Amino acid sequence: MELTFLSAAKYKTKLKATIHATGKLGFSEPTANALKITKGGGIKIGKDVNGDFFLVYCPEADEECFKIKKAGLYYYANTKGLFDDLGVDYKSYTVIYDLVKVEPDIYSMNKRILMRKNKKAENAEF
Repeated sequence: MELTFLSAAKYKTKLKATIHATGKLGFSEPTANALKITKGGGIKIGKDVNGDFFLVYCPEADEECFKIKKAGLYYYANTKGLFDDLGVDYKSYTVIYDLVKVEPDIYSMNKRILMRKNKKAENAEF
């Protein structure tokens, strides 16, 4: 029997981005390291025909990018306008996107929604 073993080291880091209560999309330190995010870069968020969202990091931001900013060790992009336009209730809920590499520079954004601590949400549909 011929087996190919999958390395656990490859699956240790969970890449994610979280929408802050301010609407900014923040990146965890492991995610910033894995995507090689730097200040001055940017992200592009796209949608396919099925309505699924994807993220691409651009080392040099252009006019189509949400520019990356840095606060301490934390990187974020000001995506408030985008998420407001999409109707995402990031004020009542913690919205986390698990990022899964689907092509060398393209990550699928798989959404998870959690109740914000100390907040009572009226409507969970969005």
